[in-house]
Parts: sequence; structure tokens; C-alpha cells
Amino acid sequence: MAGTTFLLQTNALLRKNAIYQKRHSCVNVATVLLPLVFVLLLTGLQSWVDDLAHSPENQCGCMCTLCCTKVGGACRNATSSSQCSKEEECRAFDEDVCGLQYSTTLQAIFCEQPHPSSWPPVVQIPVESKRAMPWRPNAVMMYAGNGNGTLAREIVKQMLPPFVPRLPSGKFLQMGKEQDAFRGESFVDSGVFVGSSSRTSYTHFIEPAFLEPEIYGLTQDCTLFPKAGTSDAVFIANDVGMELPLPIGPGGHIDLECVKSAFSLSTVESINKRLFCSFEKAHCNLSEKAGSFHGGLQSLPETVQEYSNAWDFKGSDLHGLDVDIWYPGQIEGGSGNGGPFIESRVNLAQNLAADSWLKWALGGGLSTRLLAVEEMPKPATTVNLQFSSIIAELLFCWVIQLLMPLMLGQLVYEKEHRLRMMMKMHGLGDAAYWVVNYMYYLVLYMLYIAVFIGVGSLAGLAICSLTDYGVQFVFYFLFGNVQILFAFLLSSLFDNSQTAMAFGLLWVFMTGLIADSLLKLQIQRELWYVNLIELIPSFGAYRGLYEMAEYSFRAANRHSTGLGWNDLKDPLNGMSFVLLSFLMEWPILLLVAWQLERCHSAGAGSWYHYLWSLCSWTKGRKSGKQQMSWEVKEGDGDELAGAPLLGPSDVRVDIDASSQDVDEERARVAGIPLKGDSEHSIVVRSLRKVFPGIQGGPEKVAVNNLDLAIRRGEVFGLLGPNGSGKTTFLNMLSGFLQPTEGTALVAGLGLDTDMDQLHRIMGVCPQHNVLWDTVTGREHLLFYGRLKGLAGAELQDAADSALKSVRLFNYGFGDMMVREYSGGMKRRLSVAISLIGSPKIVYLDEPSTGLDPASRRSLWEVVKKAKVGKSTILTTHSMEEAEVLCDRLGIIVDGQLMVIGHPKELAARYGGYLVFTLVTNADDVGAAKALVQGFDPTAQLTYELAGTLTFELSTKSVNPSDVFRLVEKARDQIQVLDWGLANATLEDVFLKIARSAGARTDHLH
Repeated sequence: MAGTTFLLQTNALLRKNAIYQKRHSCVNVATVLLPLVFVLLLTGLQSWVDDLAHSPENQCGCMCTLCCTKVGGACRNATSSSQCSKEEECRAFDEDVCGLQYSTTLQAIFCEQPHPSSWPPVVQIPVESKRAMPWRPNAVMMYAGNGNGTLAREIVKQMLPPFVPRLPSGKFLQMGKEQDAFRGESFVDSGVFVGSSSRTSYTHFIEPAFLEPEIYGLTQDCTLFPKAGTSDAVFIANDVGMELPLPIGPGGHIDLECVKSAFSLSTVESINKRLFCSFEKAHCNLSEKAGSFHGGLQSLPETVQEYSNAWDFKGSDLHGLDVDIWYPGQIEGGSGNGGPFIESRVNLAQNLAADSWLKWALGGGLSTRLLAVEEMPKPATTVNLQFSSIIAELLFCWVIQLLMPLMLGQLVYEKEHRLRMMMKMHGLGDAAYWVVNYMYYLVLYMLYIAVFIGVGSLAGLAICSLTDYGVQFVFYFLFGNVQILFAFLLSSLFDNSQTAMAFGLLWVFMTGLIADSLLKLQIQRELWYVNLIELIPSFGAYRGLYEMAEYSFRAANRHSTGLGWNDLKDPLNGMSFVLLSFLMEWPILLLVAWQLERCHSAGAGSWYHYLWSLCSWTKGRKSGKQQMSWEVKEGDGDELAGAPLLGPSDVRVDIDASSQDVDEERARVAGIPLKGDSEHSIVVRSLRKVFPGIQGGPEKVAVNNLDLAIRRGEVFGLLGPNGSGKTTFLNMLSGFLQPTEGTALVAGLGLDTDMDQLHRIMGVCPQHNVLWDTVTGREHLLFYGRLKGLAGAELQDAADSALKSVRLFNYGFGDMMVREYSGGMKRRLSVAISLIGSPKIVYLDEPSTGLDPASRRSLWEVVKKAKVGKSTILTTHSMEEAEVLCDRLGIIVDGQLMVIGHPKELAARYGGYLVFTLVTNADDVGAAKALVQGFDPTAQLTYELAGTLTFELSTKSVNPSDVFRLVEKARDQIQVLDWGLANATLEDVFLKIARSAGARTDHLH
């Protein structure tokens, strides 16, 4: 049965929502296509950036076909062998003939290099002018043996032998004179390593194996160079002449020289000291450039790295090599005046240690000499600045969350306008509501994301097209579910849809900005608490997008694929944690959102939650303060009467609130079994509702210990001035408010335990119309009819009958959208909704308000016909309506039941007087009062204005014939302009009782 009910509710809500969304199809289509705006914007920006990046300077150079002089402008045709000189500039290029030989220094890095350079191993030391004063230490390479100097000395003897195999000439990059534009790049020409600047203050030792004697007549005999002292066949390049090609010195030799490169055995401590003191600015031992003293402490000036290599063969022996190597990490290029830094290469220092140990240990016949390090071949490249990937983390984080404020606003809108509660009071369960709306939002979100990814892929956005689509689907799907539940959770905390949407938008944009400005830095620093921050869904989404953007950016430049499943194994990749956190947060957010809605009920009044104790403390507060705000906004003051307000002419008359009929009603309720009986459908026991005071004011007792029993088939009318508690009473019976005290049994079901079942047999016409503007009257009735279990032809007949009964069937009124209805038509539709499906219990809160007399009487006939088999509670301000429709009446003032009974019985019991009206001129008013008082000393003046006097005359002492004689007698003493005599009406009785209780009744005249 429960499953059947759930399916019926789901079917009804699905059909209604389908109609509603169809009427808003333009909005839905625009929402789904919203990503197009962002994709087009991002694509346009990417195209603009690509145009800027794909300039000639960012591509491999092409052959010039037209050279023009800079002065004069004379032009000539250029060929591959006659490119532009320094005095000329190129005006046209052949884009089909491009290569390294036509490129500038900046363009060269984009050219194809199928045979890249071979880099020889080198040792770098500072030139003499850069060595520390006053000693200018020689370029001595130090070594230590950790106490075993003999072993270290034997190994060092094997270093830098007089001859090693040469590198074949085919491995060198040969440069021509036309390539002097490459000045400043690191190339090898004939085995000579060139520094990072055209002129450098550093010297590079080069193994003779990399110098070919045949080129430029170079020999390996250092004795040819007069500057050499002791030598070990080690060559260095001078501090001058570093341009390409290398200059040729006297005798056709390359301008090279030898340098003393003896080895020095020392201790580790001595090595450290010597290396430190080799700094030009070290100022060891208070050298002539020592820093000044301040307070006894020498201020150490800035130092630069100006030392060569050193070795410590600490644990080496015949069984293995164990060595520490000192080397400069960076050296400064140029002339030492802020030139670019280049990384030091230590492969020679390592190779010397390994090769020397091997020869010492195995006898010199073996060698591990490193000939060169060759770069990998390089294809032609272009600048591929993936601007979309650079800003994707922030922009995409905003885009994928934009539906959250819309969902939040719609959920709160249905609560704010009581649509949610109206559906609930007619039998729609929470589970069906959640499932239908959840699935709708999920489908809408996935369509939104599908458009986003699809269009982004077609537009060539790297983060969409290069990231594995399986990873994208799982990421967006999990985040979408978490985001929907987050919207459900937040909807319980807001009562105003505009405020909710504003908060949602602020949340989306602020979390995105915070993530991009702060979280991104923490991710890059790999801080431990980043994962804790990412447990917040918005920040988790940013981390996932960050990973996709990073991988896609690299993939675009490498012409490879982006983030895939295998990449999740990377320990620095945060996507796996994000997916896992979303998967864990999904059920947790579902339970929290469900529970929070029960505790912070959106007007549900009765809460049935699994952890009652966790939110029981909010029940009293929330059932007061929140609903008070409801009444302020929607109740027109009906439930907010504070202390009794008396008009200037109000007269308080003591009347026993515990009148006989009220006492009898209380006794009748006490005699009904707690589980109810077959006679009474509604049994109210000591029902009480107290609202907290506004801004610290006194509490407001809206309903005060009300006892009432209503029989099956009875229409009970509840009368009372504004603020008397009528609507509050109905709201408690319908489940909108939680009673402060007391309980009620409705159709054998308790308010506190069976409200879900009670809603299925209940029909409610609220004080204000609760309707969807874009749904027709017939569609309203079909929806609520389905909630009552109607289907097929029975449902259609019930809808037609309901429309006919409230005069909305003819002229196609039933098929008009509600926004086209007048106020009276909306009111009649609300009554029809409350009666469809033959509910057992019907609550009508001022159903005829705003109706014309004809419509009002037609509506009365509908209620009279529908009363059979139902128990109906009707609130009204119309005494005529109460007399026509109600079997019994109760008058309530300040939440307390004053009288109860049949309308005629009340009129007879509390209306035992005649209403005598006399109209005279102003001069005779005093005499008229005296005549009436003399006629009946018990007469009470109830109205006086401009000569019109109204008196209440007790029927116990006066009969109508006596009044006629009084008028005839008065004509002889005063001028009688008009007069009248009538029995007391039900309205007179109501006004008298209300005034006696101290209520304000001027609005009832």
C-alpha cells in the first residue's frame, strides 16, 4: 500500500511538473544552453591569444625573399644564399621554406632539430680576475681521502690522462658564419663548449678528446702555448673571442691556452675553507676588501660561486666507490654584472671519479669515460598557449555551479508561497517530492554539462577535448548529485527565494575566487590540510578542475592526452581524493538535508525525524518564531492580536467565558474515548498554541486550551475577529503548525503521529489562494485528484464536476492559466481543489472572501452538497454564510472558545433583546433618550450619531406592541423622523460577545 501510494504521488507530481516545465520551456532551454555563452566567450579569448602567440617571432624562421635597405628603401630579391644583411630588413618571406638557418635567436627554439648538439663534459672555474684577493688562488682541484690519503692519491693519478678517444666529427653541430645571430646560445663547435653569453667571465675546462687536431690546425701539445705551466693536457677557452665561429689565432690555431690544473690532497675541513675563501667577496682573514665591523661582528658581503670541483673519496676501496663531489651550482654569465645564470654541468666531475677509480681498481685497461651527452631530436614546434586551461579552474568552477542558485531559489519559492505545504496537506509525501525534484534537477544538470563538454570539445578547449571523457563524466556526475543535495540542504534555512538566490550566487562566486586565490597556492605547496578544505563541495570541484586543467595544458603542448584513469595513481594528483570525497558526501548530505528539513520544517509543522533528540530543542522555537513570520506576512493580522484593543465606543461587559454550552462541549470531549469513536470525526483536546514575543515582547497565546468535538457530516463554523486564533487552529489541524500543548484526533489519526496519512484524506482551502500561475484550473484539479487516488475516466469526471460546481467549466475557464483568473475565480478554484476526491475532512478558511453575491450563494450550494460524509470546519466573517452553512457555531476570541451551539440557539440564547432605532433632530436627542429610559430602565444605548439612536430593549420587560405605543407618545414631545424595531440577529450576538470579551469589532460592521 505504501509503495502504491508513493507511485501515485510520484505520478501526480511528475505530470504536474511536466506541465509546469513545458510552460517554462524557454527558460529551461536557455538554462541548458547557458554554457554556450561561456564556451563562445572562452573560445573567442583563446582565438585572440592564439593570434597574438602565432606571430613570426614565435615560429621557426622562413627564408626571406625581399630585402630592403633600412636607409633609402632600395629592395632586392633574396635567395637562400643571399639573405638580408645587417643594413637590410626583410619585407617578404617564403613560408614554405623554413629552417634553423633562416631563424633568429628567438625563432630558433621553434625549429626542427633532427640532429641536435652533443655536449661534452666540462669543468668550470672562475677566471683569475674573479678569484679572491689577495691570493688569487690557482685553479687547483682539491681532493681528500677521509684519512686514507694514499688511496685517494692513487685514484687521482688516473684523472685527465694525456690522451682519450676523440668524439667522431659527425656528432658535432658545425656552425657557419651566417649563424652569428645565435650568439648567446649554448652550442658546441669543434668540441668547444660555449657559454651562455657572447662574452663570459668564466672558463670551461674541456677534455682534449673533444678537440679534433685536423680542424684549424689544433694540436694537443700544451707546450705550444707559452702561458702554460705544469699541465695535464687540459684546454680552456679564453675570456675573449667567444663569438661563433671561434676566432683563429696566430699560426692557424684556435685561440686556446693551457692552465695549471694540479691536484692538491687535503682534508674535508680544509677543502671547505679553501673553497669558501676562493669567493671574490668572501674576505677571509680580513683581506684588503674585508667588510666593516658592527658591534664586534663582521658583516659578510654578498658572495658568488667562484670555485671549481673537489672530491672526497671517503669510503672508497677495491670493492666500491664512495665519493662526495663539490661543484658550483650556478654561475653568472656575462661579465658578472647581472648576466643570466647558467646551470653547472657536473658530468665530467662524476666521470673523472668513476673512471679513475675503475682504472685504479682493475688495472687501467678499462675505461668508463663519458664522451658526450646528446640531446633528443626535436620536432618543429609552435607557441601553444592554452589560455582556456589557464583560467579554466576559476571559470569552469563558476559555470558548473550556476544551477545551484536556480535550484535553491525554486525550492525556497515553493516553500515561500506555500505551494510545498499545499501539496503536502493534500497528500503529497516528502519522499515523492524529493525523488521527483531530485531527478528533474539531475537531468537538467546533466544536460547542462553535456552541452558544456560537447560544445567545449567541438570548440577545441583542451580541458574538454583532451581530458578522458570517462573521468569527466564521473567527476561531473558525482559533483552534480552533491550540488543538488547541497541546494536541498540550504533550502531548509531560507524563507525568501530572492534571499536564497542571492546567497547562492554569492556562494558560487566567492568560493571560486577564494579557491583560485588561496586554495591554488596551497595545492601547489602540497600542504597537508588541503584535503580538509576540499571536503567543502565547491572547493573539491575546484581541485578536480585544477587537475584537469593542468594535465590538459601539458597535453596540448606535448600533443598527447590529458588526465586519464591511470593518472589518478599519481600521488600528487588530487582527483582521486576529490572523487572519493564526493562519493562519501553523497549519502551524508542526503541524510543531513533530509534531517534538517524535518528539524527546520518549511511549514510542515509536525516533524518525524530519526534523531528526534538532536532537534527537539528547536521544535518549540521554530514552531513559534518561524510561523509567527508566516502569520505576519500572510495572515492579515488574523493571528497577531496581542492585548485586547478597544475602540472608543467599545464597552466591556463581564461575561463568563466558561459559559454553559462551552462547559457542556468540554464535558462531551472528555467522555469520548482517547482512541475516538464512530460518531465524531474530529476530537480536539486542550489544544494550545503559544508564539514567542516579537523582539523580546510578551508571548502571544493564539489558541488557549480549546476543546471541541465535531460529528461526521457536520459543518462547524468558527467565528471570531481578526487575531482571534481561527487560522492558527486550522493550521494546527492541517499539520502546518505544531501545537504547543494538547492534541487532536482526526478521523482516528493523531496529529503528532499520523499526519502523513491524515493528509491523504484531507481537503484544505487556505485563507489565501495557493496556486501555480502557469497551470490551468483543470490541471490543478487533475493534479490534486491524482494525489487523492483518482485516475482515468473517474479523474476526468471529478475534474469536470468540480469545475461545473464552481462555475469555471463554461467558456473554457477551466483551461485558462490561473494567472488570467480574477480573484473570485481563484477563490472558487481553491474551494474546488479542497473538495475533489471526496476527502473525509475539509477545512475552509474564509472560502467566500472576495466573491460577488451570486458566486457566494453558488459556493454555498457546493459546500452544502459536499457536506455528506464529511466533517467540515469553516471560518468566516459572514454571519449570513454561517447561518446558511453551519450546523453548529463557535465564537472564539483571543484564542478562547466563548460560546458554541446551533446558530438559532445562539441567537435565542444570547439575543434576548429587541433592537430599537430612533431618528430625530439634534435638538431632541436628549429628550429622546429620556423617553426611552423612562419606557425601559434596562434599555442600553448601543449607537448614537447625528440624531440616530439605537437601543437594546430586553424582551423580558418589553414587547413590540409597547414599543409602538412609545413611538406614538414620542411624536407629541419630539420630532420623529424615522424609527425601526427588529429582533437581534446572529451578527448582533457575535458583536456583543466579541465586545464583551474585549475584542475589537469595528472591522466587522
